[in-house]
Amino acid sequence: MYEVREVVSEVAGESLDKLFEEYSGEYTAEEQRETKNKYGAVREAPARIRRVCIDVLKHYSEL
Repeated sequence: MYEVREVVSEVAGESLDKLFEEYSGEYTAEEQRETKNKYGAVREAPARIRRVCIDVLKHYSEL
Protein backbone atom coordinates (compact mmCIF):
# COMPACT_ATOMS: atom_id res chain seq x y z
CA MET A 1 0.00 0.00 0.00
CA TYR A 2 1.33 3.45 -0.92
CA GLU A 3 0.59 6.38 1.33
CA VAL A 4 1.56 9.94 0.41
CA ARG A 5 3.58 11.47 3.21
CA GLU A 6 5.05 14.93 3.51
CA VAL A 7 7.80 16.02 5.86
CA VAL A 8 7.67 19.69 6.78
CA SER A 9 10.91 21.47 5.96
CA GLU A 10 11.90 24.96 6.94
CA VAL A 11 15.01 27.05 6.82
CA ALA A 12 16.00 28.11 10.31
CA GLY A 13 16.49 31.84 10.51
CA GLU A 14 16.50 34.50 7.85
CA SER A 15 20.14 34.30 6.79
CA LEU A 16 19.50 32.38 3.58
CA ASP A 17 16.88 34.85 2.37
CA LYS A 18 19.11 37.80 3.25
CA LEU A 19 22.03 36.26 1.38
CA PHE A 20 19.83 35.56 -1.64
CA GLU A 21 18.57 39.16 -1.63
CA GLU A 22 22.13 40.46 -1.41
CA TYR A 23 23.28 38.51 -4.46
CA SER A 24 20.12 38.79 -6.55
CA GLY A 25 19.33 42.48 -6.04
CA GLU A 26 19.87 43.30 -9.70
CA TYR A 27 17.13 40.90 -10.81
CA THR A 28 13.42 41.63 -10.93
CA ALA A 29 11.07 40.24 -8.30
CA GLU A 30 9.72 37.78 -10.89
CA GLU A 31 13.23 36.56 -11.76
CA GLN A 32 14.02 36.13 -8.07
CA ARG A 33 10.81 34.16 -7.51
CA GLU A 34 11.56 31.90 -10.50
CA THR A 35 15.08 31.29 -9.23
CA LYS A 36 13.87 30.35 -5.77
CA ASN A 37 11.36 27.92 -7.28
CA LYS A 38 13.87 26.43 -9.70
CA TYR A 39 16.72 25.93 -7.27
CA GLY A 40 15.07 24.71 -4.13
CA ALA A 41 18.17 22.73 -3.09
CA VAL A 42 17.46 23.52 0.53
CA ARG A 43 14.80 20.81 0.47
CA GLU A 44 17.57 18.25 -0.05
CA ALA A 45 19.70 19.44 2.84
CA PRO A 46 21.03 16.78 5.22
CA ALA A 47 18.63 17.80 8.00
CA ARG A 48 15.63 17.26 5.72
CA ILE A 49 16.92 13.91 4.52
CA ARG A 50 17.34 12.85 8.14
CA ARG A 51 13.75 13.87 8.99
CA VAL A 52 12.43 11.96 5.99
CA CYS A 53 14.34 8.82 6.98
CA ILE A 54 13.10 9.01 10.55
CA ASP A 55 9.53 9.46 9.33
CA VAL A 56 9.81 6.43 7.02
CA LEU A 57 11.25 4.28 9.79
CA LYS A 58 8.55 5.27 12.24
CA HIS A 59 5.81 4.74 9.68
CA TYR A 60 6.88 1.22 8.72
CA SER A 61 7.67 0.15 12.27
CA GLU A 62 4.10 1.07 13.28
CA LEU A 63 2.47 -1.11 10.59
